[in-house]
Amino acid sequence: MKIDGIKGFAGLFKRRWYIAAPVMMLVLLAIVVQAHGGSIDPTDPRNYNAFELVNDTAAPQYVRLCKDAACHHFYGEMGWEQVPTGQALRVQVSWGRGESSSYAVSSNSVGQPHGCLRLLAPTKQVDPQRVALSMAASCPP
Repeated sequence: MKIDGIKGFAGLFKRRWYIAAPVMMLVLLAIVVQAHGGSIDPTDPRNYNAFELVNDTAAPQYVRLCKDAACHHFYGEMGWEQVPTGQALRVQVSWGRGESSSYAVSSNSVGQPHGCLRLLAPTKQVDPQRVALSMAASCPP
């Protein structure tokens, strides 16, 4: 294949480097991400660790994902989820980010949380990690 006097792929790369370079970078990025066990698709389950929030208390508990570590703000589209006594709520946390996901714990679905759980996933775990709701600590100020 001849393109304007320059042969083959090398010629195409020399003439269209501003197109070929970003494409090559994306291909290399995808290879590196796949090699470390993740995916460039943010919805891919391989990017998350599963946690089971177990209600080990005598009364139903409510759990809600926080926008910030102090649980002062919540995601509007995600409300309080009830966890009956002896049951577990399965949540997913993105692994390898270096920052935790915070969950507020409350004894009712309208009140202030009585504690917070900070879930950290520094590496990929295959099996779900069980966390007792009774382990919720005071939320940071």
